[in-house]
Amino acid sequence: MNLRQQIIQTNVEKIAANLKIREDLAFVRLVHSLVTGISLYAFDENDLVEGGQEKQIDTFTIIQDGDEAINRHLYRKKGKHKKLS
Repeated sequence: MNLRQQIIQTNVEKIAANLKIREDLAFVRLVHSLVTGISLYAFDENDLVEGGQEKQIDTFTIIQDGDEAINRHLYRKKGKHKKLS
């Protein structure tokens, strides 16, 4: 494991312990927070979409700013972490 992976893993473990959630969900919250700028603690459970128990976790967040809306779509598939916007 390289240093970057170790830092991410350490943060995921801390988030999972603090929020009492599984590590895969802690990873989703960490990435969601980094991409959207929304606090780990302000994560809206309605943004989490599980498509049929196939171990693919998606979140879709719409951030409203006045008359404009920005969307952020995060995708995780079987251990490989990816970000799609």
